[in-house]
Amino acid sequence: MLLITILSVSAVSADSMDESSLALVYDDFSNMSDNETLNSPLEEVLNGNLNADLDDNLDDYSDENDNSVSNLEDNANPEITDSDDESDDEEPVLKDTSLEIISQDDWKIYGNEDYYVKLVDEDGNPISDALIYFRIEDPEGVCAFETAYTDVDGIAILSLDLSMRGIHNIQVSYYGDLDYNSAESVYSNVILYEMTEIQTPKEYAYISSDFTIKLVDSNGNPLSNKELIIYVDGVEYIKTTDSNGQVYVKMPSDRNSVNFTCFFDGEDYFEQSALSMTLPVYKKTYTKPLIYTILKGNCFKILLKGADGKILKKEKVKFTINGKTYTRTTWNTGIAYIRLKLSRGKYKISFSYDNNGVYGPSSNSSTLEIIDPSGQFKKGLNQNTKLSVSKYKYGGGYAKITKSIRKLSKKLTSKYSTKLEKATAIFNYVRDNLGYSYYANSKKGAAKTLKTKRGNCCDHSNLIVALCRASKIPARYAHAKGCRFGSGFTTGHVWAQIYVNGRWYSADGTSYRNSLGHIKNWNTKSYKKLRIYRNIPF
Repeated sequence: MLLITILSVSAVSADSMDESSLALVYDDFSNMSDNETLNSPLEEVLNGNLNADLDDNLDDYSDENDNSVSNLEDNANPEITDSDDESDDEEPVLKDTSLEIISQDDWKIYGNEDYYVKLVDEDGNPISDALIYFRIEDPEGVCAFETAYTDVDGIAILSLDLSMRGIHNIQVSYYGDLDYNSAESVYSNVILYEMTEIQTPKEYAYISSDFTIKLVDSNGNPLSNKELIIYVDGVEYIKTTDSNGQVYVKMPSDRNSVNFTCFFDGEDYFEQSALSMTLPVYKKTYTKPLIYTILKGNCFKILLKGADGKILKKEKVKFTINGKTYTRTTWNTGIAYIRLKLSRGKYKISFSYDNNGVYGPSSNSSTLEIIDPSGQFKKGLNQNTKLSVSKYKYGGGYAKITKSIRKLSKKLTSKYSTKLEKATAIFNYVRDNLGYSYYANSKKGAAKTLKTKRGNCCDHSNLIVALCRASKIPARYAHAKGCRFGSGFTTGHVWAQIYVNGRWYSADGTSYRNSLGHIKNWNTKSYKKLRIYRNIPF
């Protein structure tokens, strides 16, 4: 029994013995001890061997567990190594950078410009796709901020759109990135100037007259309170511009041309400017319209004279009307004529004269009204007559000439020379300044109608007749039944007639559509029972 047990124990190797096997061995030895069948020497030997093997196996088991824990920690922290090399933990080395302003310092500009700056590394190589920061401080200390990226050449562009004249300080900065260190900021000035121009409204002057010089900025705005230095044939004048940017220099009376020079030295960031020219000096002329109202097909005429009273004959004059220009020559009287066959209405007509080397240019314009009574010739409308009309020159009844009537008549006609012009002016005033009120017969008379600025057809006619007679122009009344208006309303109606050059022109002032000699607000073919009155009885 003892031998078998010993063989069994010895047959178990230390490498293959596990905890269960050890427990069985200990149990066997315990039983043997309890039975006191094992002597002490043998027990000691066996105990010693078993303890040694047991300790070895426990140590091996502990090492295996330690290795397993170590492997788990290694797998959980793969970046942790046993290497002693610390170079992998060092920060990357960034390259130094520098900024260079390509645009010049104290750069004078006159409008929108591009501002250039370049970014390079420590080896002078350009850095692309880098974000550059700009701070722009205006002359009043207000700052604006912009950014731009560098191109393949390391250049960033700032588009300058400055509005305030003066010095603008620009700071350029680069704050670095993962590969480059920041650069030291650089600074420069940009100075915004505004261009100026010296103008002369005319390229000629008149003897003994003021010549106008004007100073403006680049937008054409006048520059006031600026000093101009002027030379006229070497004589110096120092003038300060007025609120319109203008100064005036009197021209000599004994020359037909002068050498003219003007300087502006520049100030307050306005750029300097200059003008130099040979200036013709002429005698002054004027062109004057002689007529303002004509019948269709008649002539418009003007007078050309020198300011010294000299009649300028056989000189070319240009007329412009209705978009067309015509050239005519003055007669020996200094008068130039142009015959016009335009439709009835008002036109602006311009006329001008250039120069003949002694007498200088002049121009003028006027409003011309063309009267055309065609298509409305019948009894009561634009009739011709050879009978005496003197009885129609004097007032009475509802057309009484009062002080206010006479004063207005003179005011309306004083600038005109012909009766047609005067009659047209009176008619146009009543038509354009009176409102219409509907009632029967005369209710106010001429004076009260003028005061109230309203009336019916009778009182409109009363005022026209009174104003014409106050200017010694014959005038009368026409009355008819069955006048059919544009609205379809048919009624009796009164209108005035004004006598000019053998014709009684119809003058119905109740509608803005009517003109002297032409009625449009009612059908002039529709009336009947026409009556003519010196003074209207109703």
